[in-house]
Order: sequence, then C-alpha cells, then structure tokens
Amino acid sequence: VGFKTTLRRMRRAAVGRARGEALRALARACRAYVREHPGRYAATVRAVGPDDPLAAERLAALDEALEVIYAVLRGYGIEGEDLVDAARALRSAMHGFALLEAAGGFGLPRHVDRSYEAMLDAFDAMLERWGERMVGSKGGRRAAAGRSPRRAR
Repeated sequence: VGFKTTLRRMRRAAVGRARGEALRALARACRAYVREHPGRYAATVRAVGPDDPLAAERLAALDEALEVIYAVLRGYGIEGEDLVDAARALRSAMHGFALLEAAGGFGLPRHVDRSYEAMLDAFDAMLERWGERMVGSKGGRRAAAGRSPRRAR
C-alpha cells in the first residue's frame, strides 16, 4: 500500500513540471506522505530482500518511483550512472530531513518549513551545477551509453 500511494503522489507532483519546480513538488509530496503515514513510509525505505513475500511488487513500485526521480534529474541534464548518485543524494536529503522532523530533532527557533525550502533551494542549485558539468564534459564523466540505471540503493 505504501509504495503505491507514494508512487501516485510522486507522479502527480512531478508531471508537467521541470527542474526546480519538479524537484520541489516531488520533495514536498514525499515529505507530506511521511508526515501523514510515518509507519507506511518506514516500510518503504528498506531494501527488498530475497525472503520478502511482496518482493516482485515492491521492486516494480521501486523501479517506477526511481523512474519518476530520474525524470526529474534528467531535467537538469544528469544522465547515465550519475543518475544513481544524484538519486541517492536526493533521497538521503529528503529522508534525513523527514526522520529528524518526525523525531522532533529540529529545536532551533526557525520554522521547519523554511529550512526545508532552503534545503530544496540548495539542492536545486547543486543539481543545476551537476547538469552543467555533464553538458560541459560532453555527456558526463560516466555516461552509460543511454542506459537508465535501475536502482539507487
């Protein structure tokens, strides 16, 4: 249930948007899901193991979710194996923020929403530079001949 709901939200958020707008919409949708369903979210962050009875379903949903993330990242010009690095960085930033927020880990006197938006602004700028670097190096330092990496684990 968690994977499919998250996937629907991610798709709805990113469709028809590009670059910073897509990034922010995707990240806000993911954060909202974590706030509303912390238990379901927790079930989505574990890597799929061989003994998982829902392994096929979870892997399919994970692949679809990654394609949404990869589409957002491709909007910045990021391609090949760099997609995995960028997806891991994005996931880590969103996940870390969400976990700290859920645990009450932000006690300083600044509104948490402002901090989240500042993080997204910084991430947007980083992705812009990442994409520019790839274009400047004629397809990226690790371009993967048009292949899309599968899982950013």
